[in-house]
Amino acid sequence: MKNFFSHAVLCLVAASLLTSCFLKSYKPENMPLKRLEFGQGGGVTGAVKEYTLLPNGQIFVKNSLNNYYLELKRVKPREFKSAWHKLDSLRFLKYDFYHPGNVYAFLRLSDEEVEQEIAWDPYGYWQPEEGFLKVYNQLMQTVQNLPVQDTLFLMPDSTAAATQ
Repeated sequence: MKNFFSHAVLCLVAASLLTSCFLKSYKPENMPLKRLEFGQGGGVTGAVKEYTLLPNGQIFVKNSLNNYYLELKRVKPREFKSAWHKLDSLRFLKYDFYHPGNVYAFLRLSDEEVEQEIAWDPYGYWQPEEGFLKVYNQLMQTVQNLPVQDTLFLMPDSTAAATQ
């Protein structure tokens, strides 16, 4: 019985350590460099709505007309991994496509070494390859109905953010 109890305690400790490693949380001021950013902007107001998906599944959204980020409900990290691998298999880093219009959509991939962005007018003649549109649409569908977890205000004198 003692052996079972000590084994159970050891398993709980190991599980909590593993969970804490996998659930590391970020704030806008300390986001990792590896991330996927996507969204849309332009139009009459010129506002840009930018989503940031992190490898741990955290999602932030920033509207350029506001001074805060919204943290949306976390998704499974495999959402990030899947989109990243699809973009990699499509050779996103070598794809040169920048045709924004008055209204535009964009997809950006960045890490410690590179940053690559494509932009296009969703209503225009020039459209990116179908594979990129599929990744973009899948990402937009993923964030469409996610509830807000937190509001993080930007400090006026810096880019630091504080929880409301």
